[in-house]
Amino acid sequence: MLEALDNLPLILRMIVSLILVIALMGGLAMIIQRLGLTHGLPVKGKANPTIHITERQMVDPRRQLVTVTHRDQEYLLLLGASSETVLSSHALSAAKKPAKKSPKNKDKTT
Repeated sequence: MLEALDNLPLILRMIVSLILVIALMGGLAMIIQRLGLTHGLPVKGKANPTIHITERQMVDPRRQLVTVTHRDQEYLLLLGASSETVLSSHALSAAKKPAKKSPKNKDKTT
């Protein structure tokens, strides 16, 4: 296969190589997503989100249980390949509320 690329002009070889690299990157991203290895990676968004995924447990390869906290409510969701079901919902007590990150106070003393 590489011998066939030697006969092509330089610009065409560069384009074919670029397409091959992009295809490999896309394939790797799909594999990572399918295996569920994206859990825990930072997501770009608001600095102080109101939705927190507090726990996630796989039930079987197609379904998972997820505990989600939104403001003062906690939800237990069953997520499947083609359906979502709210199994329970209740208000959070003060002891169970997730700790909010406070901005660091920088004391400047000169």
